[in-house]
Amino acid sequence: MTSRIVKMTKKGQITIPKDMREVLRIKEGGFPE
Repeated sequence: MTSRIVKMTKKGQITIPKDMREVLRIKEGGFPE
């Protein structure tokens, strides 16, 4: 998963992959529906 983020960063896109957003959301306490 980390390699995917690196690839996006190299392209110049700071967009977070959907699955990564889900993890961040869970960490914040808001569970995806």
